[in-house]
Formats: sequence, C-alpha cells, structure tokens
Amino acid sequence: MKKIILSLGLLFSLSTVFSQSFMQGAGVAFFGVAPSSTLSGLLINESLTYSPRFNFFEAGKVSVSVGIPLSLGISEGTHDATYFNGYTNSTHTNTYFGLFINAPVYFNFNFGRGATKHNTNKFGFFAGAGYGFYTATYATDNNGSGVVTDDNSGTSTGLALDAGVRLGVGRKHVKRPKNIEIRMTYMNGSSDLIKSLYGLGCSFNF
Repeated sequence: MKKIILSLGLLFSLSTVFSQSFMQGAGVAFFGVAPSSTLSGLLINESLTYSPRFNFFEAGKVSVSVGIPLSLGISEGTHDATYFNGYTNSTHTNTYFGLFINAPVYFNFNFGRGATKHNTNKFGFFAGAGYGFYTATYATDNNGSGVVTDDNSGTSTGLALDAGVRLGVGRKHVKRPKNIEIRMTYMNGSSDLIKSLYGLGCSFNF
C-alpha cells in the first residue's frame, strides 16, 4: 500500500510539473532581408502574424514551449544597379515587390507574465532557438518603368533565434491574464536569395 501511495504521489507530481497547455496570440511583424548576390539592397517585409504555442513543461513562474509564429505579408524595396550599356556605365533603380511566408519553429524558455495561462506577474520574458523557414516571390520593376522584367523566387531555411518581453494588461484577478508581446528574431538563411532575416514583431496574447 505504501508503494502504491508513493507511486500515485510521484505520478501526481509529474503531471503537475509536465503540464500541457495551448496558448496563442496575433499581431504584426516587420522583417528585413539582408543583401544577397541575387537581391542586393535591404528588402522590407510587413506582415500579419498568428502565434500558436504549446507549453510542454510548466513549473511555477517558468515554462518551456514550442511555437510557430506564422507571418504572411508583402515585401518591397529598391536597389540602384549599375550596368554597362555598350558605351558607358548606366545606373537605374530596381524596385522589388512580392509576397512572403515566414514560419519558424522555436523552442523557448518563458518566465513571468505569459509563461503560463494564469501567471499574473506584470512583466515576463522569453528566449530560445529553433529552425527557420522563409519563402518568397519577388518581381522586379526596372527603372520605375512599371514593366516587370524578371522574377526572383526562393526558399531559405536555417538556424533561427528569438527573444522578447511580455507586458501584462488587464486586471490581475481575471481567469486568463492577457499580455502584449514584443519579439525580436533572426534567421541565418541557407540560400543565396535570403542570407539573413531580421524581425521585430508585436502581438496580443489571449
């Protein structure tokens, strides 16, 4: 009987520590695509973001989670290109525009506000790493002519890092305290199209 009680106590403790919960948020994010040999010049991405997250470990004020902050949006940018036209060097401006999807997978350590569903701390933070996935299609308008002359499309993957803070909003006694999250991200891309991706996002977690 004593062994049974100890086993049940251990099982209860493990179920409490390794509790599982689903959390989510939505907001906006901005990304900068660093120069590459294919698309020179910084491309700016604006997007809407949906961030589902699953806590697979919770203990007090901390949790460990896996999440996929999915961003869908448009990208745009300009670059001054110089070429030889047969007689002399000529410079014109290329305008890039297109659509993109950013869907990294992050494993995060979370502390304080937003770490769990019921944490009422005013402040929280998180940091982690994972695997990034970015795909985009860019059209090029040479010299502002309005005529699309070529397309650049591609997918980039690689190591992804993220970190940020969560600020409590609403009253402390509510059943599920809400928070505003500010997230900074970086991906070291594997393709020649997108070598580095920097991001800054703001979302409301509910």
